Amino acid sequence: MLTPVTKIFVFQEIYEALLYLTTPFVLVCSVIVNWALTLEYMGVVLAMYFVNTVVFNIIHLRLKKEMVAWWAIITLTIYKLALSFVNAASVYWTIYEYATYFANKHFRIVDDPKALEVLIFAPG
Repeated sequence: MLTPVTKIFVFQEIYEALLYLTTPFVLVCSVIVNWALTLEYMGVVLAMYFVNTVVFNIIHLRLKKEMVAWWAIITLTIYKLALSFVNAASVYWTIYEYATYFANKHFRIVDDPKALEVLIFAPG
């Protein structure tokens, strides 16, 4: 059975997944509209990561007698922040790669006579 703290932790992970899905649109719009507010928001998200980890460590892991060291909590917070930047960069990179790929017309295999010949006359 999930404890209330675990439910909060799971909610935070779901919220984070939704942020990742909306990053390409929300981040660009928020930087254009108000970049200072965007930095404040990123600071709030970083604080949320830290508080979430501290609460999970103090309440949930203490009950299981598996608390981790404070340096591990700070490291995890920095790690989550770095992963946020890497994830946002990967979303933008994927958008760029798909845009360059679909900018050119690609023949279907039945439109390419050489590929069709290979398929029809392939041994097997």
